[in-house]
Amino acid sequence: MALEVEDIDKALEYLKGKGIVPSRGPAALGKSKRAEIEDPDGIPIELRQ
Repeated sequence: MALEVEDIDKALEYLKGKGIVPSRGPAALGKSKRAEIEDPDGIPIELRQ
């Protein structure tokens, strides 16, 4: 699953405040960026800007 976010840095900062850290990234992909977090069951969720 992937979620599109307007600003990945702000989204990751918000999630960090909730105790959620990225399992991967953020990484630049041309003009976009991506990162991954995991749900409580360990299933990856991609964040894309």
